[in-house]
Amino acid sequence: MRWMRPGVGPVSPAHFIPLAERSGLIVELGAWMIERAVVEAATWVAHASDGPRVGSVVGTCRGAPPAGTVGSTTGRVVEATS
Repeated sequence: MRWMRPGVGPVSPAHFIPLAERSGLIVELGAWMIERAVVEAATWVAHASDGPRVGSVVGTCRGAPPAGTVGSTTGRVVEATS
């Protein structure tokens, strides 16, 4: 993932993830990333006949949300996009 900063271009996660962690926005950012990934995967599936299967890996980091939060976010997003 890259943050596209107007006038600057792509900003590495090495720069903005620590800021998100310190500001408390990391959980919201993670939920947004999961939602975007699921929506994008659903679009690929809708437009593919016998294309490759798509999988995902959800990693954790310092200050990650408590167990179950990522799963419940993923479940909610998958249900909403089905």
